Amino acid sequence: MDVLAVLPTGYGKSIIYQILPKVISELRYNHTVDRKTATVIVVSPLEQIRKQQVERLNTRGIKSASLDDVKASDDTTLCEFEVFFGSAEQWLSDKWVRNLKYGYVNETEVLVVDEVHTIQTWRSGKKGKAAFRRALGHVNDLRSLLGNIPVLGLTATADKYMRQKLCKLLNLKEHKEILISPNRQNLQLQMLIRIFHALTG
Repeated sequence: MDVLAVLPTGYGKSIIYQILPKVISELRYNHTVDRKTATVIVVSPLEQIRKQQVERLNTRGIKSASLDDVKASDDTTLCEFEVFFGSAEQWLSDKWVRNLKYGYVNETEVLVVDEVHTIQTWRSGKKGKAAFRRALGHVNDLRSLLGNIPVLGLTATADKYMRQKLCKLLNLKEHKEILISPNRQNLQLQMLIRIFHALTG
């Protein structure tokens, strides 16, 4: 089932796809003769975040790679990894499209779109201006290349209108939405106390 999750900043969105390969491998392949490691690919728009995530996951024993550091034609090396990070532009390039169709990455179990709100906000330009990141508007093409595997969209920013647009852009039909409010009552209380002391001090 496809999932669109709107979770507050700092809630631990990345942990979800970090543990997915281990969980899927345990549930699906633990009792098979030819046990294999599940693979997850992540579409992430920001290079610095991709690099940080790869470093963090490898430190934790989750074999991960950025598309900047691996060759699309080298399935022997690719099969060592559990999580692949790349931008929309990278995944939709000719060399990676070939691998998504016919190579090792075609066996991916879940397609994750991190900062999923960017496929709406960056995919097209405004008032005659060119799109900032046009490729983000074509992320749904990856689904057809991967055999309509489940999609997980993650963001901290999406109101009802945005969620409807995202579901349409990613072709999410029968899906689950998980919404966690960013409101934190304790922070609000602390702010009110500070304002009170400032006014009365």
